[in-house]
Amino acid sequence: MAALLYLGSGIGTWLMTLFQTGDAEAKLGRADVPWLLGALSAGGVAAPIVLMFSLQITLAATEAASADDSHSHPHQHEAQQHQHAHTPDIHHRHEHE
Repeated sequence: MAALLYLGSGIGTWLMTLFQTGDAEAKLGRADVPWLLGALSAGGVAAPIVLMFSLQITLAATEAASADDSHSHPHQHEAQQHQHAHTPDIHHRHEHE
């Protein structure tokens, strides 16, 4: 799937370069180098590392929650939903008092 997205992006960029006229692209100056390095560091290095740690934490939390659910009675969740559906709303209760 990702390969198709990259392919589409590449084709779109290529088509844009075919129809561009003149020198429409801005030049990078010395003042832009720190900003460019910061963006590359944040998006290319820090973001994937944070993503991997976040996925590990999320997967562990999800696994722990599913382990707790597997020990409970299979119909307990349905009973809680049924009970919640028949619990009157607090605003609805005040209207009838």
